Amino acid sequence: MRKNMIIKRVIATTLFCLSLIGLASADLLVIVHPENTNTIDARFVKNLYLGKENQFDNGDDAEALMLDDNNELTELFLKEIVNQKPVQFKRLWSKALFTGKGTPPQVLASSADVLRLVMSNPTMVGYIDSEAYTNDVRAVLRIKTK
Repeated sequence: MRKNMIIKRVIATTLFCLSLIGLASADLLVIVHPENTNTIDARFVKNLYLGKENQFDNGDDAEALMLDDNNELTELFLKEIVNQKPVQFKRLWSKALFTGKGTPPQVLASSADVLRLVMSNPTMVGYIDSEAYTNDVRAVLRIKTK
């Protein structure tokens, strides 16, 4: 009888953990202001975050926003879009700051913060958890997490 109780607890704990994993697997969305009608592809986003681009096709300024290093979306974004590891990305921007050749993306604490800034400024480009998405912004890229 005790053995059955232990097995039930193990199953319950496993199911609970699996449900948490399912909750954490939302997609990553790259977003812009809804009035920003520029063509924005993965190449442009990569170059923006690497400091190689600072304007949209129409000549308007473009500003990059990112989530802090502790956010799992940052690692995914850097891997899938920027093709760099977080340490490489930090090194790139440390060197650019030291030599005066650029300003790194503004770092924010949450998808809600990124969403708020992008909604209020057509020059901003950011990435968020797809669960934070609203129709107040325009999604231009999606990265599947699983």
